[in-house]
Amino acid sequence: MTNTQDAAVKTDIFDQLAHNERAKTTPPKSKDIVRVVCRLPHGLNIRLYKPGKTVDGETVYLPYSDFVKLNGANTSKIVGGCGFTDVDREFWEEWVKQNKDFRPLKLRLLWAESTRERALSSADEMSGEKTGFEGINPDKPGKGLKRYDPHDMDADA
Repeated sequence: MTNTQDAAVKTDIFDQLAHNERAKTTPPKSKDIVRVVCRLPHGLNIRLYKPGKTVDGETVYLPYSDFVKLNGANTSKIVGGCGFTDVDREFWEEWVKQNKDFRPLKLRLLWAESTRERALSSADEMSGEKTGFEGINPDKPGKGLKRYDPHDMDADA
C-alpha cells in the first residue's frame, strides 16, 4: 500500500469514527412519535441495520439509518434520573425488534411511552429503582472492600 492509499484509508476510518462521535438527535420525521425514556447515565446512540452479504457469502449487518441519540441521565433535563428523546414510532419499533435481547431493554433501562405525560409518570415511578450505574457508597463500598484511609499504611499494599 502506498503512502497515499494508506492516508486515504486512515482518513476514511477517521471520518467514520468522527461521524460516530458526532451522532446527533435526528428530529422525528413524522408526527407519529414515542417518547423514549433512558435511565443509562451516558444515553445511547442507536441506528437500524439490515442484513447483507460479503463477496464470500458471509452475512453482515449494514447500517441504513442515521444515528438517533437517546438522552440519558447526563442530559440537562431529567426526571427520576431519566433522559427523554422524541423518536419516530416506526424507527423505535424496528430498533426494538432488531435488539430484543439487548440487556438494557430487558432490564427496563430504556423504554418508550406514547405520551409525554406517561413518560414523565413512568420515569417518576422508576426513580427509586437501582440501575447498577449508581456510585459506590464510600461508607459501605461492598463486600471485601473498605474505605480508603490515606493514614493507613496497609492501604497502599
